[in-house]
Amino acid sequence: MILIRKNMYLMVAMILMVLLAGCGSSGGGKNNPQPSTTISGTAAAGAPIIGTVTVKDSSTPTAKEKTVTIAADGKYSVDVSGMTGPFMFRADGTIGGIDCHLYSAATSADVNGTINITPFTDLIVANAAGQIAKSYYDQGLFSSLTAQQLAEQAETLRTRLLPVLSALGVSGSIDLLRTAFSADRTGIDAVMDVVKVTVDPVSQVATIINIMNNQEIQDDLTRKTDTDALVINAAELTDYQQIKAQFEKFYALFKTSYPSSTHPDLLALFAADTFVESGEDLASFLPDILCSDFVGTSFSDLTIISMNEAHDHAFVSWVSSNDPQNPAGWDLVKRNGTWLFNGDQRIAEFAVRSEAVYNVNRPVQFSSGITFAFEANGNADKMVVTGPGIDTNITLTKDISSDWVQYFLEIDDVPANAIQNGAEYTIQMYLGMELKATYKKTIKKRPCNISELSTASFPAITSPTFANFYAFTGGSLTVRWTMPEGLSIHGVEVGIGVNTELYNESDDLGPGETSTVLTFPSGLSSINWRYLEVIAYDSYGRRFVTVF
Repeated sequence: MILIRKNMYLMVAMILMVLLAGCGSSGGGKNNPQPSTTISGTAAAGAPIIGTVTVKDSSTPTAKEKTVTIAADGKYSVDVSGMTGPFMFRADGTIGGIDCHLYSAATSADVNGTINITPFTDLIVANAAGQIAKSYYDQGLFSSLTAQQLAEQAETLRTRLLPVLSALGVSGSIDLLRTAFSADRTGIDAVMDVVKVTVDPVSQVATIINIMNNQEIQDDLTRKTDTDALVINAAELTDYQQIKAQFEKFYALFKTSYPSSTHPDLLALFAADTFVESGEDLASFLPDILCSDFVGTSFSDLTIISMNEAHDHAFVSWVSSNDPQNPAGWDLVKRNGTWLFNGDQRIAEFAVRSEAVYNVNRPVQFSSGITFAFEANGNADKMVVTGPGIDTNITLTKDISSDWVQYFLEIDDVPANAIQNGAEYTIQMYLGMELKATYKKTIKKRPCNISELSTASFPAITSPTFANFYAFTGGSLTVRWTMPEGLSIHGVEVGIGVNTELYNESDDLGPGETSTVLTFPSGLSSINWRYLEVIAYDSYGRRFVTVF
C-alpha cells in the first residue's frame, strides 16, 4: 500500500512537470512570456523627427499618457498595456532645425501593429475628426473613433496622392497609416520629400503641395467633399530628380570640410558666366560659403517654384540646415542636359518678412507688422515697395551712414484684413532715377494682430535680468533663454553705444541652443544706449524678437 502511494505521487509529479514544461517558452526559459502590447512605427516628414512620441488613451475621467524617445532612424515603440483604445499619438521634435508636431491615431485592433506618424497621418486624423488634429488630441474626444473612419480617410488621401505615388514607384494600394517604412528617402519617405502639407488652424483648411511643379490642392477639414488629386508628368519628375541630384552633389562637398574656390566639382555646378547672387558674381559669392559655418549642413524642402515650357530654366527654393527658418531661392539653367546654379539673379539683397517685437522695458510692449529692407550697392541705391496694406508706396533710400536700410510697416497702421496669408509685394530697384530691376516677394503668413500676441508668444530671456544688462560695462555676457512651442532660435544680438562708437556682437545659433556668450571690451564707460535681442522664427518664416 505504501509502495502504491509512492508510485502515484511519482506519476503526479511527472505529469505536473510535463504540463509546466508545455507552458514554458520554446527557448527553454524559466519565465512565462507576457503577451506583447506595443504599437510601433516611424515618425518622419521626409526625414526622421528628432524628439519624442506621446500616446494618449481614452480612459475616463482622466486620460493616460506615455512618452518615448524616437530613435535616430525615426522608429518608435510604445507599450500601451493598461491603456484603453482608441489612441492618439503626438510626435514632438525637429526636422532640419524646424519645430515639428504631428499626430496619428489607432484603435485597439492596432495593438501589436504599425502606426506611423507623418504629415499624411496628421491629415487622415484631422479629416476623421473634422478639425485640426492638435485640437482633437488636446480635447481628448476621440473615444468614439473607429477603424472604419480612419480607413475611409486614408483611402481618400491615398487616391488624391495616387499620381505622385505612381510616379515615384510606390504601390497604389499602400496604407498611409499602417504600412511600415524607413525614413531613408525611398518609398513613402520619398513621397514626403515632394508632397508637403500645411494646415491653417484658423480656417481649418489644409494645403497639399506638390513641390515638383508647385501645384496646390485644398482640403477643408470641416467637410469631406475635397477629392481633387495632385498631377505630375514624367518630364517634371525627371527635372526634379536631376535638380535634386545637383544639390546633393553641392552639399556633399561640404560634408566634412569646405572645398577650395577652384575645386572642379564645385565649379562644375555653376553657370559661372551668368551667375548673380544679390549683385555679386560667382567669384565674389563663393568666399561667403567657403567657411566652417557651412560644413556639415544639409538641405530639405527643395521646391520648383516655376519652370519655363522648354524645361531649361527654373527657379527653386530650398531650406538649408544652417538657416532653417529662411528658405533660399536660386535660378537654374539647363545647358547640354545639365542643370546649373545661376544664383538668385537679384542685383541687390532685400528682405520682406512678417515680424513681431516684444519690448520688455517699454510701456507699449508689443508691435507687429512687415519689415522691408535692402542693402544698397553699385547696382541699386533705392528700393520702392508696393502691395497689400501700403497706401501708395514705401521708398527706402541709401543712408549716408549705412548701406543697409529698412522700414517697419506696423499692423496698427494698416486697414483691418488688408494683409492676408500669401500677400505679394512688388519690389522695384533704382539706381538714381533709372529703374534697374523688378521682383515679386510673397510672405507665407500675415503678421500677427496685436490682440494675438502675449509674452508667451516670444522667446523669454532668463539671463541676464533687465537690471543686470543695464549695469553691464563689458567683459563676457552670458545670454540664456527659453523658447515657446512653435518657435526656433535664430540668433542673439547685443549693441552697446559709447559716445559715437558702437560695440556690436551677435551669434547665429542652431536648433535647440539655449545660451550663448558674447564678449566685449572691459570697463566700458559713458554708455549712451544699449540693446539685447533674442531672435526666433516660426515655421512660416515670421520673426519674433524679444528686446531689452
